[in-house]
Amino acid sequence: MQRISKLIAASGYCSRRQAEKLIAQGRVELDGVVIDQMGAKAAKIEGIKIDKVPLTENSPRIWRYYKPVGLVCSHHDPQGRSTIYDHLPEKMPYVTSIGRLDIQSEGLLLLTNSPKIAHFLEHPLRQIERVYKVRLYGQISINQVNQLKKKFIIDDIVYKPIQLSYQPDINKKNQWIILTLTEGKNREIRKILGHFDLKINRLIRFSYGKYHLDTLKKGEIIEDDIHPSYY
Repeated sequence: MQRISKLIAASGYCSRRQAEKLIAQGRVELDGVVIDQMGAKAAKIEGIKIDKVPLTENSPRIWRYYKPVGLVCSHHDPQGRSTIYDHLPEKMPYVTSIGRLDIQSEGLLLLTNSPKIAHFLEHPLRQIERVYKVRLYGQISINQVNQLKKKFIIDDIVYKPIQLSYQPDINKKNQWIILTLTEGKNREIRKILGHFDLKINRLIRFSYGKYHLDTLKKGEIIEDDIHPSYY
């Protein structure tokens, strides 16, 4: 048995928080009876209706989206900033992001209508690689590179060694480095590089597991196949 709000969210209809609002508004039924308890449970989605319409489990889908700088990845931003969901096509179903990119970052963001797939791809035990291209002010030193390739602790949080590659920049003003992470902690790259006194002026995610940015342009979105190993 699971909470009905969780079953609604798992179906891809809406988020769990939104499902709880629907229940509070008396819009959800189970076997013809309006649900009046937030903690009500059911064994499966059969018999659940929202606004008199039977709830069905959507087929899992996934999209690749080039998130531009300036958008947040939340469905609703308390500060009133523009979100990625404000810029998705009108006919898009309810989707959630797989991982996030902060407002100053850009690049590949995966979107899915399946909470199960999102959980699978985000789980740290999966060790799914995310590759980022980062432009720094100035040059990274050999000492900084060696430090990044070891396990280290920042604000009591343990970070694993980072895969890093780079080429010296002739003009000395900026330098691109390639980072590969497998954890996806909150603002991980900015916190790590800032800890080693490295300043970022551009951060782009190029890949997430089997999915790549490829030829996507800023703001573009395209549906993709769900890789068998993620299903």
